[in-house]
Amino acid sequence: FVTHVLAGVRAPRPWLALVPSPQDAPDSSLSHMIGVLAAGLASEVRWAMTPAGLDLPTCRALLRDAREPVVLLTTSFALVGLLDALDAPQPLPAGSRMMLTGGFKGRTRELSEAELLTEVEAKLALGAAAVVPEYGMTELTSQAYGRPLTANPSLRLRVLEPATLTDAAPGATGLVACFDLLNLDNVSAILTADLGSLDAAGRLTLHGRAPDAIGRGCSLTAEELLDRAR
Repeated sequence: FVTHVLAGVRAPRPWLALVPSPQDAPDSSLSHMIGVLAAGLASEVRWAMTPAGLDLPTCRALLRDAREPVVLLTTSFALVGLLDALDAPQPLPAGSRMMLTGGFKGRTRELSEAELLTEVEAKLALGAAAVVPEYGMTELTSQAYGRPLTANPSLRLRVLEPATLTDAAPGATGLVACFDLLNLDNVSAILTADLGSLDAAGRLTLHGRAPDAIGRGCSLTAEELLDRAR
């Protein structure tokens, strides 16, 4: 997290989290992860996703008043909610960073990552290099970061042929499988319904969910909260 999302900078910075707080979502692995990280790395953290939806006054206040680099942690659909609500650009200070997680296909809307990154740069003055994708899930202790996604040494990512569950060739699309050595006293091998491909260096690019797979993940939670607020 420090290497990829914070670009190696450990100096405390203000964080804006467009996810529910651990108190509002005690069963959310994403909320728990951000809470633990913020306790050791953030100068303050503002939780801007409430049971009633996105807390726009909190978002606007931090964006307006920021005088130092900000760390924005968000799901893709929560980010869209924020960008849609901004009537004018709110450039973040130079050196700001973003962690972006969750899928781009919801129940009612499908996003384009390229279009989203273009709007982030236009409204928040964050280039694509400062927007760091994260891949994680409740079943994993480890995460992968970057574009393409790079796992830490404790996590092995594989892509399997759906029909045979054998390793797919580099560049071929298949089901993403994970083996997490940090899953102590728990199942280490996870076969997901996510589609992805690995490059020759073992870095992962996601291609959505398998056909007819049940939708799941933090972006769907954000979509539900945003719909509830409308």
